[in-house]
Amino acid sequence: MDILAIIKELRDERDLVERAIVSVEKMALQHGKRRGRPPAWVTLLAEETKGKRKRGRPPGRKRTGK
Repeated sequence: MDILAIIKELRDERDLVERAIVSVEKMALQHGKRRGRPPAWVTLLAEETKGKRKRGRPPGRKRTGK
């Protein structure tokens, strides 16, 4: 493998590790539960890790009204 390619991969990996450290540090600075809407960076992290959540009733469930 080319040395320059290895160096590029290592730098990319270092950037990812630095981003993860910053995210964990931000979470550590928060004290307890906060009221209201979460910060945008928390929402972005949640979407990246989980993807979009489906809302509403699961398929096959009907509402039984009176």
